[in-house]
Amino acid sequence: MFGQDDLLRAVASAIEGNVSAGECRAISTFAQLEQESIDEFGAFIVGESFTDASPTDIVGLIREHADEAPILAGLVDDPEGIGKAMLTHGADECVDLSANHSMYLLMATLDKHIELCRIKRENLRLQAALARSLAELKRKNRELEEQTERLETIASTDLLTSLANRWRLQERMNPMFAEASRYSDDLACLMMDLDDFKSINDTLGHQAGDDLLTTVGRIVMEQVRASDIAARIGGDEFVIIMPRTTAHTAAALAERIRNQFSRQSKLITGDGRTCGMSIGIASISLSKPLDAKQLLSHADNALYAAKRSRSHGVMLCGADGVTAQPISGMPR
Repeated sequence: MFGQDDLLRAVASAIEGNVSAGECRAISTFAQLEQESIDEFGAFIVGESFTDASPTDIVGLIREHADEAPILAGLVDDPEGIGKAMLTHGADECVDLSANHSMYLLMATLDKHIELCRIKRENLRLQAALARSLAELKRKNRELEEQTERLETIASTDLLTSLANRWRLQERMNPMFAEASRYSDDLACLMMDLDDFKSINDTLGHQAGDDLLTTVGRIVMEQVRASDIAARIGGDEFVIIMPRTTAHTAAALAERIRNQFSRQSKLITGDGRTCGMSIGIASISLSKPLDAKQLLSHADNALYAAKRSRSHGVMLCGADGVTAQPISGMPR
């Protein structure tokens, strides 16, 4: 409490008798106030008589160091409008100490502002706790999303080759076929199968077989576009679905894949052993399949034709969806 007038003792006595107010300190000069740890005070009552500063200077100094603590201006009459100036500099409320029951009014006002300050601090604490909880929830949601993405990737990926698995292929094929049909776009399907793969497994072991499969996966991943889907659908069988792709473009891709696999597979099988690749191709424009499942079936028919052929490793499904022809004889 600040001031040097006759009300000092009455105010101090009232504060000391108020249980909620706690301990009272009386400070009468600006210089004395500067020596105090202002931020440790819970509330302030500022009078109007000081020997070395104006009440507004006192209020300004308090507010500079204790921005949350309540400051009451305890004034008598106030003909010069000091109370208004103190409010402008940061005081919370003015109390007329000349009025009847002024000490009761002062204590009630002090209690009110102490409670408001407590509520404000509690709200700030709760807001900080809420912010921490929201940040933690956000972090956990992000971790959950990342974990879900990882699980979805694992569930839809062939772990050996890193290509999509059969489930992922089936999930993507129908929408891709429907979109191609809706916009009258072409859609090509390549079905690939390794030649003499079982023999390699039997003679060189399953590690050599796995190396061949991972080689196919690596080559295919390097060749396909982001819009394509490449999948391993069984032991040594692979499928590539290519939207907005003609059979000619698909055939060029098939030849690149076969040629690269032929070169790289020799590093695995060694001299005297070979593992080739047969590829069947079908497209909407060539065989007019009714749905995605039939497009896959047409590519499968072309694949078996390629495996039966001794001179053509890539075959195209014909208009009937059953017969196939080598890419060298396909019309342009």
